[in-house]
Amino acid sequence: MDLATVRYQVEGGIARIVMNRPAKRNALNHQLLDDLDAAFQAAEDDATVQVVVLSGAGPAFCAGYDLTGSYYTTPPDGRWTAGNALMTLRGIEARYQRIWNCPKVTIAQVHGPALADGCYLQLLCDISVAAEDAQLGHPAVRMGGVSSMPLWQIALGLKKARYLLMTGRIVDGREAERIGLVSLAVPAAELEETVDGIARDCLAVPYEGALMNKEALNTALEIMGAGALFRYHGQLNALGRLRDRGGEVDTFSRFRGQDRPRRTVPATRSRRRGPERRRRAGPAGFDPRRCTGRHQPLYSGMVLGTETAQGRTACRSVSTRFCRSWTGRCSFRRPRRIAAPARRTGRPTAACSMPTAC
Repeated sequence: MDLATVRYQVEGGIARIVMNRPAKRNALNHQLLDDLDAAFQAAEDDATVQVVVLSGAGPAFCAGYDLTGSYYTTPPDGRWTAGNALMTLRGIEARYQRIWNCPKVTIAQVHGPALADGCYLQLLCDISVAAEDAQLGHPAVRMGGVSSMPLWQIALGLKKARYLLMTGRIVDGREAERIGLVSLAVPAAELEETVDGIARDCLAVPYEGALMNKEALNTALEIMGAGALFRYHGQLNALGRLRDRGGEVDTFSRFRGQDRPRRTVPATRSRRRGPERRRRAGPAGFDPRRCTGRHQPLYSGMVLGTETAQGRTACRSVSTRFCRSWTGRCSFRRPRRIAAPARRTGRPTAACSMPTAC
């Protein structure tokens, strides 16, 4: 099989997929992503293949996505929108799932840096063997945003996953083995031999039995929500691309309304009722300054038609506020706004039958 950026070879039931951009530390550009897809599809379709070994040529396993151009980092229409960001991450999710759900046993042979998506690739494989001096982690989280890979907390547990994802720190192969980021760490000189031994052990298992075993293990994680996690992380990662780029107003700002002019209150208007305005509160003739304290102003700007339990009209006074103790005894009819409060007389009106005059 002839691919531009991947070496693909099948021997004795083992398909070897070698990422071959050593000068770029196997950074994932458009071509390498497409070639990886093609290689895994070829291994899946080949009935003679039972085990797939993924490795990298040169000094690194994979340095992550190529920032100069890849499906993951380059907006398809020149700028990110909600639509193209979500569809891009759908495509990335499909690439992850191709490796994750490959019906053959997959083994990652990790040496040198395996960072960001390079670390994702080994997480997606069934078994990961790393050199003790390998470097693994996700330093790109220091830029902020959500990782598109949901398996961190599943593989490492809550505390270790958050330790790496919230600091962006990098660990070596020995530490990666200790915290569960890889299956095994061995000296660099023994890496290839160890991987070959594991591949031979996997070949000894009947193919259909190994297939059913992997199907059950993956389905168990699906039941626990792993499939939904792939979609959810992809969605949040896509929305994170809509942050401010090049001074434009991002979609989040539009959702929050930050690109709209702020509403200002004219200088002639006051949001707060001052003491002088509060003095006007109450039924006609009601003066809060002379109140005994029994009645507390409550409602404002209403004409209150109220009835007592006996059904007689208790008060139809024009008011801007009414007494809490009195209104608590009444059931209001339909209140309406008034154009202007009645003139204060300094004494209760004849229509008011409040039990205590203020």
